[in-house]
Amino acid sequence: MSSPSQSPRSKDSAHSYQWLPGAIYPPELDWLSENLESAKADILIECGRQDGASARWYHENLNPNIQVYSIDLDDRPEILENSKKNLDGTNVIAVTGDVFEKVPEIIRANPDKRIAILEDAVKGWPGLCLLLSCVFYDNVVLLAQHNLHEGHNTKILWEGLGGDTPVFLEQSPSETTAQSMKKWVQAHGQMAQASNRDSNISSLGLLHLSTQKRTELFDFMLANKALFRHWDPVSFRQTHGGKEKDFAKRNFRKEYYLRFTRPQR
Repeated sequence: MSSPSQSPRSKDSAHSYQWLPGAIYPPELDWLSENLESAKADILIECGRQDGASARWYHENLNPNIQVYSIDLDDRPEILENSKKNLDGTNVIAVTGDVFEKVPEIIRANPDKRIAILEDAVKGWPGLCLLLSCVFYDNVVLLAQHNLHEGHNTKILWEGLGGDTPVFLEQSPSETTAQSMKKWVQAHGQMAQASNRDSNISSLGLLHLSTQKRTELFDFMLANKALFRHWDPVSFRQTHGGKEKDFAKRNFRKEYYLRFTRPQR
């Protein structure tokens, strides 16, 4: 892999990203890029592609030696068509399927690569379950979860898992990075207000998996299985040998997916 100082394909992320309310903020993408470099990631697995705007940004702005896989169910024709347009001419590998099945498959297919995983498809405890189950793979070096909102138990847990290390943009030791969200909001006030969350606080949490951190997470997950209930990462990891689909059907479909797709009475 090239050195972290290698220039990205495009230096102006503001002009290459079709930001929509609810999506990852441009300063968060820049911070993610910095952390991918420091983690020396070879692969980024994006869970949740939608129209492919962020996947396009990764192609244009990340170190070109980072291979991007972007997973989505691709079950909405109009959004899928937009995604194809956005990814046209990129080297992003679009994967169709359930993230609970596809993420372990990609990890196992690339045992000699350093892998980062961005969860932006499944929110809350299901998303954390998927990410934390990947701690058991030694080649996974960085975890990222979007939509960790202020006051939610999942964000509190994520901050606790990070310990003394910065896990959100505003905690960065770099003053420029820490203030970048506020500056972007000031410059794009009306656009930022259209978001469905507090635009002054980052909801993209990052977690580097050093040897020590991996050990800490092992111990925490094994000792606190009851905390995760049926979204226990340890139990899910035990299905990675080929039964991911069974786990996904039993938990993701029943407890999460149906809740948001069932017609309201």
